[in-house]
Amino acid sequence: MIARAHRARDAGDYGRAAVLYEEALRIKPDDAAIHVQCGHMFKEAGELADAEHHYLEAHRLMPNDADLALQFGHFYKVAGQLSRSADAYRRALELEPYWEEPARELEQLTGSTEIIPDIDAYSPVSTHSATTVQLAPELAPRKPNALRRIFVDSVHIRLRGSRRYDSIHLRRLGSRRERSPWGVLPTLRGVQAIRGFCISSVPIADFQIAVDGQIIHKGSLEGHPLEDGLPNQRKYVFNVWHDFSGFAFGRYTVELRFVNKNNRAYSRRDRVVIAAPLTEAQFPECDGLVSLGVDDPRPADE
Repeated sequence: MIARAHRARDAGDYGRAAVLYEEALRIKPDDAAIHVQCGHMFKEAGELADAEHHYLEAHRLMPNDADLALQFGHFYKVAGQLSRSADAYRRALELEPYWEEPARELEQLTGSTEIIPDIDAYSPVSTHSATTVQLAPELAPRKPNALRRIFVDSVHIRLRGSRRYDSIHLRRLGSRRERSPWGVLPTLRGVQAIRGFCISSVPIADFQIAVDGQIIHKGSLEGHPLEDGLPNQRKYVFNVWHDFSGFAFGRYTVELRFVNKNNRAYSRRDRVVIAAPLTEAQFPECDGLVSLGVDDPRPADE
């Protein structure tokens, strides 16, 4: 039943998909993920009351799920209940701080967003694959009791403290955003580029890219002076190509880590979907697809 519902969803037949998901829920009434999918389908079909019912059922089963809070934000925005939408996005940020998507949505609704972190929660960076690093500016505030504020928008993350102005800018993460069972997210297929730059007042000693905590890239970056910046600020540009075809289809978190010489880290996290790579045979007229040989020893960027 669920497989039939998935096929109807993928074909754009949202009303039929909603009915099929509801039939599946008669057998598995406590399947939160199917309640979410059912809510999505009713929302797409314009049946907002039924959509809200299934979102609320999912919330009953997993009340502290950040992605579900994000979906409530999207739903109430569609329903025209903007204050409730903003509250839902704030809830998503409480559950998963520094997540760019709800922060961007909240800023679009309210004109600003502020996330005030626990400044005692930062931990040193390790290269262990299971380590995760919270976003931490290098500079301590001038006043002992002042909290540093982290502002998130759709372009980059800015770290503000005293006179310094450090930031992470992500220019490319995969080819495009695609619809998936987890919502519309950047989708990585096969070999993809991750591009951008970091501006830091303290020299960057190490740059890492991790997927769900597993480090897939580690290296150094060269700093370049800024014409209009402070004298000690440097721009660190990255352009990393990686073959994601070894990952199973699913939702992941890509984290960019910039470790400075004081062993403090700037970190940015983005939710993505990793899907099967497209093949040249599927799209013979496209010059943007290259299939890698299994035994090809060359690196992905070459």
